[in-house]
Amino acid sequence: MEQEEKIIGYIAGIMRTGFYLRGKSVLSVGKVYTPENAMIITNKRIIFITVPLPGAGKIIANVDISMWQWLLAKKDIENKLKEMIESVSIEEILQSDPKNFFIPYDEIQKIKFGRISRSIKIIKKDGKKLSYSIRDKNDFAKAKSLFKNLLKNQS
Repeated sequence: MEQEEKIIGYIAGIMRTGFYLRGKSVLSVGKVYTPENAMIITNKRIIFITVPLPGAGKIIANVDISMWQWLLAKKDIENKLKEMIESVSIEEILQSDPKNFFIPYDEIQKIKFGRISRSIKIIKKDGKKLSYSIRDKNDFAKAKSLFKNLLKNQS
């Protein structure tokens, strides 16, 4: 954890979007390659995590459980995320799933927000792009506000 890192906010109920293979199953059981369902925004970086709900990151009976959680269990994701933030350190949250990762602000070139959809696209300085859909419109507005203020302060 970086010195003086503070949690500024969080967004529960996100799902990676774009043209890629989302997951794989064999005999109706498998895993989702990009299971992150929440982001934690600190003053230093954006942390993408999989909040550990039953079935998160799994494909069962050819059903992407993470997608259904994004559709139907936003409150469950948020409640568990709040519990995690209140009870463990940022580093412990980051290490709670091997697929959790972060992007420091100094690696971000630009963040774009969808005009029609509640999407966010993070464009890194190395050219890589990450796109996410945010489930709740209030969370989308919150993300826009947080990122505009943080990125302005990083410049």
